[in-house]
Amino acid sequence: MGILKQLFGRPDRSVTLAALQRDLDLINESAAIMEKTSNPETFFSRYDFYMEKLALMAERESTGVRGVKFGGESFILKFKKMSSGKLRIETINNFIDRMWADTCQKAEKLKTDKGKQNRYQKFYSDLQQYEEKMPPECIQHYRSLSTSDVVPNHTASLSNADPALQPLRRSSPTDSIPQQERAYRVIPDYPKAMCETIPSHDLKSLQAEVEYLNRVVQSACELAYISCPLSLDTSKFAFGLSRHGTYYEWNPYTSSGKFAKYPLVLHYQSAVPKRSTEAHDTEYEAWLDFLDKGGTTEEWEKKYGKLKEYPVPITPDESFGEVYYLQNGLIGQARLIFWRDHVGYFIHLGQTKGALALKKVIQCKPPEEIILYKE
Repeated sequence: MGILKQLFGRPDRSVTLAALQRDLDLINESAAIMEKTSNPETFFSRYDFYMEKLALMAERESTGVRGVKFGGESFILKFKKMSSGKLRIETINNFIDRMWADTCQKAEKLKTDKGKQNRYQKFYSDLQQYEEKMPPECIQHYRSLSTSDVVPNHTASLSNADPALQPLRRSSPTDSIPQQERAYRVIPDYPKAMCETIPSHDLKSLQAEVEYLNRVVQSACELAYISCPLSLDTSKFAFGLSRHGTYYEWNPYTSSGKFAKYPLVLHYQSAVPKRSTEAHDTEYEAWLDFLDKGGTTEEWEKKYGKLKEYPVPITPDESFGEVYYLQNGLIGQARLIFWRDHVGYFIHLGQTKGALALKKVIQCKPPEEIILYKE
């Protein structure tokens, strides 16, 4: 049975407009990543994901979705075009050209012939691993480049947009996440100190809030298509006022004396294994902290210079972040960070039209960052 085996079935009554919008956003997000990346693992994994979602949208368009009228570019026609041999070859060859341009650009900066040769050999060996995903024409194309003496105009190759991957139309507002039904705490007018450890009488409230946040995290994982199980566990929190502890920070008033929008911030941290003190690990940890605070690798390199090509240190599994509370005790903003199997997941929550919303989800697989979801 083909991937579009249900194209002529009955209308799907279970699909919501929010789900359609989520899949459309993921299609466009994948297209944008495919159009810019020069990493074969990223390209081919995103290409498979893009085609899977495109097929699903084509299926929905054909069978019909209750209460939804499909307009703009046809998903069925788009899927057929992208499945055709000609456009598939063109899309993959555009990536190969971009990867080759990036390879030559980096090789030109190397001082020794041996270093340059290794860079060109890496281009060949990296693509060789994905030959099963390429038509014969694409295999022939990358092999011919790796044996040629021609250095491309890499500026043009790296910037030209792929016409096959232009964004598809949008159809609805962003998806929602579970909303907090009630506040589990009361914000005092006069806190005892600016920073304090979590009092024992607050643990029950904290547990209820974490259970709610775990429902939010589950929704975020579904929206961002994260298969790795992510959740918070208060029993694993390290409580204390240290940098790697769980504590309250109170900011009840602004500098002008007005009530602050977020008077209370919960800083949380799971127990942290002993970290390496080697110099390159220290730089790596500083870079991770920079990313954790909302920065990007590009901003880091502009400020501190290019990251040294040391072996990537082992990043322990851990969870940490901040939760911001509104005056009414509800959660109004949060930054939830998870490291699992050396991959980081950064979940950003904020306010949209007075409700808690998922703003962004980022996956960090050093040294690469990928936006999995954006409002």
